Amino acid sequence: MLQKMLLFLGLAGSLLLTSCQEDITLEVPPYENKLAVFCVLQPDSIPRLFLSRSKSYFDYTDKSEEYLYIKNAEVIIKDITSGIIDTLKSDSGFILNDNGGRYYAYFYTGKYAAKIGHRYTLDIRHNGKHVTSETFVPKPVEITKVDYKVDSMSSNFDFYIKDPADESNGYNLVNIFTYTFWDGQQMRTIKNKYRENNFYYDKLKNGGEMAVNYYRDDDIRKQLDTSRTLYFYIENNTTQTAEYLQSVWGQIYNGQDNFFTEPSIVKHNITGGLGIFGATTPAPEYKVVIK
Repeated sequence: MLQKMLLFLGLAGSLLLTSCQEDITLEVPPYENKLAVFCVLQPDSIPRLFLSRSKSYFDYTDKSEEYLYIKNAEVIIKDITSGIIDTLKSDSGFILNDNGGRYYAYFYTGKYAAKIGHRYTLDIRHNGKHVTSETFVPKPVEITKVDYKVDSMSSNFDFYIKDPADESNGYNLVNIFTYTFWDGQQMRTIKNKYRENNFYYDKLKNGGEMAVNYYRDDDIRKQLDTSRTLYFYIENNTTQTAEYLQSVWGQIYNGQDNFFTEPSIVKHNITGGLGIFGATTPAPEYKVVIK
């Protein structure tokens, strides 16, 4: 009797679940590919622009090289301060990174170096797509003083700078240090840069004094083993450049240890496309002697 009752309940449950099932068809709107731009101007350097095409996350059939690089676009940067028009040409070559390594890439190069205080516009056309943007090259900002505390437990630095008035800026700190190692045949020394991805904005300090903090126990400990002298400098980015770089790093690191985190939205300033057309200005190195 018990077996018949269990069989009846099982059949009834199956019929109930079947009657509640409903097929739903999701209509996913078609994805429109966009031009993706990366160009950060630096004073006294010719422009270098990377151009590619976005692709749908679910499009596994797209094998075009254009989502890696585009070679045949019309790329124009205009210095609206001086009126000079620079038509960039497709190029390729090895690029050095902050750690002394290099990689091969395709890009566009210009003829005229960027100038501090000048404003620039970007105009790109490719296969019926048109994107634009605008930026300016900010002033260099020097470190005026530093307060630090270095002991066996912690290393904390506060670098003070004077924010330029009437500019919208985002600052980050760069630590310069040398790394000596044995490559199997000889001792080699490489000049490395550690770039802080924590940006400080001048929204509430326009024209005033600001402090930029640095706290990296591991790097400082390694450097103090061989020298009591450390070198730093400030990078002055336009606010849009800083927001783009900060959001990119946020997307890279978001969810590495927690699969339930929300996706990060990458900020950009490309009208009609994606990416960044911005500028950054490094300042002279500042020496800190640990006493």
